[in-house]
Amino acid sequence: MASQAERSTVLPVRIGLKQRNLEHGHKYVEDVADPKSPNFGKHWSAEKVANAFMPTQETSDKVTNWLVASGISADRLSHSVGRNWIEFSATIDETERLLKTQYHVYQQKETNGYRIACDSYSLPQSVREHVDFVMPTVQLDGLKPVSQASPALQGGPFNNITGLTGLDHCNQLITIDCLRAIYGIPVASTNHSGNQLGIAEWADYLYLPDLKVFFENFTSPKIPSDVKPDFISIDGGKMSNLSLALAGEVVESALDFQTSYSIIYPQGIRLYQNGDSINVDSVGTFNIFLDALDGSYCSYEGGDQPYVDPAYPDPNEGGYTGPLQCGGAPISNVFSVSYGQIEGALPRFYQERQCHEWMKLALQGVSVIYASGDSGVANRYNSGYNNTCLNADLGYVDQFGTKFSPSFPVNCPYITAVGATTLLNSSIYGGEQAVAAPNGPLSFYSGGGFSDIFERPSWQSDAVQNYLTKYSPKNYTDVQFNHSGRAFPDVSALGLNLATVFTSNASIGSQIYGVGGTSASAPIFASIVTLLNEERLGQGKGPIGFLNPTIYAHPEMFYDVTVGGNPGCGTQGFPAAPGWDPVTGMGTPIYPKMKEVFCGLPQPIWDEPASNNAASPDSEHCLAQDDTTVHQEAANPSNTVNKRQLRELVQRIAQGLRTNYGVGAKGPNKDVVTVISYGQVLVPAAFFGVVAAGGVYSAASPSSTVAELARQVKIGDSRLLICGKEHEEVAAKAVKECELPLSSVLLLESSPKWKLRSLDGSIDAVSGSRLSWQKITDRRALKDSLITILWSSGTTGLPKGVMLSHENLVAETYITALSGRQWAAKEIEKGNELPAVQYRTLGHLPISHIAGLFGYLLAPMYSGGSVVWMRRYNWEDMLKYLKQYEITAFYTVPSIFLRISKSPEVTDHFKHLVGASTGAAPMDGKLQMAANAKLGSGRDAMIGQTWGLSETTGAITMMPKGESDTTGSISPILPSVELCMVDDDFKDVEPGQEGELLVRSPLVTNGYYNNPQATNDAFHDGWFCTGDIGSLRDGKFYIVDRKKELLKYKGLQVAPAEIENLLFTHPQIKEAAVVGVPAPDDPGTDLPRAYVVPVAPGAVSEENVKAWVADRLAPYKQLRGGVAFVDEIPKNAIGKFLRRELRDRAKREMGIKAKL
Repeated sequence: MASQAERSTVLPVRIGLKQRNLEHGHKYVEDVADPKSPNFGKHWSAEKVANAFMPTQETSDKVTNWLVASGISADRLSHSVGRNWIEFSATIDETERLLKTQYHVYQQKETNGYRIACDSYSLPQSVREHVDFVMPTVQLDGLKPVSQASPALQGGPFNNITGLTGLDHCNQLITIDCLRAIYGIPVASTNHSGNQLGIAEWADYLYLPDLKVFFENFTSPKIPSDVKPDFISIDGGKMSNLSLALAGEVVESALDFQTSYSIIYPQGIRLYQNGDSINVDSVGTFNIFLDALDGSYCSYEGGDQPYVDPAYPDPNEGGYTGPLQCGGAPISNVFSVSYGQIEGALPRFYQERQCHEWMKLALQGVSVIYASGDSGVANRYNSGYNNTCLNADLGYVDQFGTKFSPSFPVNCPYITAVGATTLLNSSIYGGEQAVAAPNGPLSFYSGGGFSDIFERPSWQSDAVQNYLTKYSPKNYTDVQFNHSGRAFPDVSALGLNLATVFTSNASIGSQIYGVGGTSASAPIFASIVTLLNEERLGQGKGPIGFLNPTIYAHPEMFYDVTVGGNPGCGTQGFPAAPGWDPVTGMGTPIYPKMKEVFCGLPQPIWDEPASNNAASPDSEHCLAQDDTTVHQEAANPSNTVNKRQLRELVQRIAQGLRTNYGVGAKGPNKDVVTVISYGQVLVPAAFFGVVAAGGVYSAASPSSTVAELARQVKIGDSRLLICGKEHEEVAAKAVKECELPLSSVLLLESSPKWKLRSLDGSIDAVSGSRLSWQKITDRRALKDSLITILWSSGTTGLPKGVMLSHENLVAETYITALSGRQWAAKEIEKGNELPAVQYRTLGHLPISHIAGLFGYLLAPMYSGGSVVWMRRYNWEDMLKYLKQYEITAFYTVPSIFLRISKSPEVTDHFKHLVGASTGAAPMDGKLQMAANAKLGSGRDAMIGQTWGLSETTGAITMMPKGESDTTGSISPILPSVELCMVDDDFKDVEPGQEGELLVRSPLVTNGYYNNPQATNDAFHDGWFCTGDIGSLRDGKFYIVDRKKELLKYKGLQVAPAEIENLLFTHPQIKEAAVVGVPAPDDPGTDLPRAYVVPVAPGAVSEENVKAWVADRLAPYKQLRGGVAFVDEIPKNAIGKFLRRELRDRAKREMGIKAKL
């Protein structure tokens, strides 16, 4: 019944935008779920999933522009955070004109409820490709969800059976002892945190008195009677009471929880109770469940459907009056669901959008188990017909139809569908057959068939095709079923006469019955998967995640059921057969075989289960959330680490270091662990793991020789060394030279597997348990606690270990981020909208240097961003990754910016850049401007200079966000930093004069490790002597050069950096370095000598280079030491010139005729 809608009625209009990459979802899932994939088990974070599929900015802009042009002003539009949808309120008159349609008020036949909808609508051609659908639009009659277990009472009550233990009653009732004997299930003994099984309920409720009786009488070993599930109420969900029990609304929940607890206890269960008792008969209640798990799904592709999904607040009497729950519900590793609907009764887009969400949960490592249905190849409509099929011509639900009726949502490939079996010949030793209970109104058969919507996934293709070729009835054509559709079930389990206690009579109370259906089979299989996850967690591995690819790859895990069928729609349905069949799937579980396969899969240590929603112990100032991807491998983008995963890895590594090597066992700051590695995603876990164990992280240069590494190990008194795979040989030889065993070297690998294992294979340093650390709040402890040593040799002498404390690193993290946060606060205060830019930087500098250690291990996570890790710097790879990962923040050294400024290869590589900075060496204004011109985006002087040293924990000056400078200054000093400039007698110099920069700050080191003389020499009256010569001009600081690098020509100081910066501007010079050579007749005089890399051989002459300098610099700064052309300038790992090597070379070339 329909009538014209009132044109002034206001509608909440939602436009679902097209998402990106949905066509790649299948490939993404295979990558993390295929047991043959090197990325098996590397599940995605929720943030990574959201970023991968969110609509493009173009899509959002196109639809927004269309709406504004159509009269819907921009201030009326609301955009979701993930850009998935656009919402606004509009009158029916406006909406009809916008969508070229006409709205009516429809009255539902069964409920007499009213809904506003239209028959069709139209969109302009320009936006059609960007929109999935608009709501509210087309009308659909409401359907009720179907519990697959509700008709499946086969026997009872059994009043004469008390305490069902042992195997004597298995031919009458299936108890836990029967299940263990049939499937080889062990008695559970562990309950890892966050691994609770999730069971979702809708139109049925858990009655706790029944559960108590079951525990007391029918569990083995006995489960304490006070055990109960964690209750997760979704949109008004509630526990049962006696009146509901007497109304028969407790059977499903009793079956689910009693069966599951008997298998997995002492592991717990979460009860997800969905919807109030008024609205729960809406067919789309699966969506309110997904809404609660993922807030973005509430609005994904337009949100829940008002004609299918229950609406909250519920205006009906007794209804739930709160808002629709969007997110916040914990996510379990395994979900068991025993409800389903009819594929042919719901719109295709509705099922597709929900299947996409199951796909996203699969990517995140969640196993979703659904009952396959109880009507064979038919289906059940509104619980009123036992054999409803589809109209063969039009595909709609038809009681007299002949086309097989697939079930929803088991038609979705990313769900594991479970069929039902029963004992063959009533013996636990005689095998199983497909369940068949054909008598009376409670008859049921194992549901199975082929989807008309979803294509067959690759993982089941061979198994299904084998069945179709050999065993499918030959008289079946496309009239009966879609031969290329997703086939189900995937597996099966016992589904007849499960021992279940429930109350149906108030005077008698709880009684034991035999209950069945695929509703019994699903929780059995889900419980087995939960046990397997317990086994894996005990090994230090993560949950299995999406099961189906492994199920089809390992048929040996299942007992092959070949007897029985699933009749319906006037046919005998499908027969069970060897291998996979659409009645029992791959068969029933053989637990020992499943354990062998799943526990043997080569998965790395993985994240703390996504279901663990405990509050993070991290600083409230840290912007990275638990699911923020903080580290990603550039060469393998699927190899990522989010903050939750990083935390667990740190805890496990800390425990492994403490247990196996005693790190931190005698107190903090005593055990030094040397680490030598190129960049990799697990280096941060190693760093924090050492610190969490109470050790000291000692960073070695990746270019270290055996002698250099051994010397550092000895000076640091290190008893343990961690290395990357490229440094195995160097590390092994170094510990041998230090007379340490090979077991004292741990190999850190991030790809293709995650591991931290001794070179001799005797020790796995990633523990199955976790070591938690305590926050240090005492100021003195923070200042004195040594956690990191960075090694700096300077120009002479043995390496010096720069000691950094908790206070140093925490202060640097906070202070350097302060400028950006203050800028953001000011913009908000002005009413300006902050740009939605994700912080993403490219890790290409060595982690043994403060720029790499701080810039990649600490700063990005604090700012809520991510690091894309290059193994080591390579020009071509850097250019590729800058574009591929749309880098937004880029810090590098002047030598790389020099190459950027001169390279024709650099085009639009920096188009996503928001901020760039440089340091480690001075960079004059001309180079700064030349490099900035290549960064694009029309920003002038966007590159900001920083200045600092390892001894100052990195930068102590920085250009504030929103400001710039083109003069080559080192930027303003940071808060909590004091600077002064002094002469050689430590007297202050006047502005404009040159002097050594001294610094005092919480950022300054406490000194050098085990080197009191060097520490004493580096400080003067509490000020740290940086060794850098600077000047203060017009209120800005400039670096002239290192004090030790300055040249003296006839008593005048010459800064090599000044000559180098000038040479950089020569169009035919690619790179240049300047050192001093002693004058032949005056050893106290340095003659500047340039080593030049021309852009091409012969492109420039010595005379031309000298002339370039002569025309631009004072006479005493000329290249009297000559010019030498070389193929490259020797540099260290951070890109600094190795001047000592150049000076040694110059000494060998002293035949030069120098002219004074």
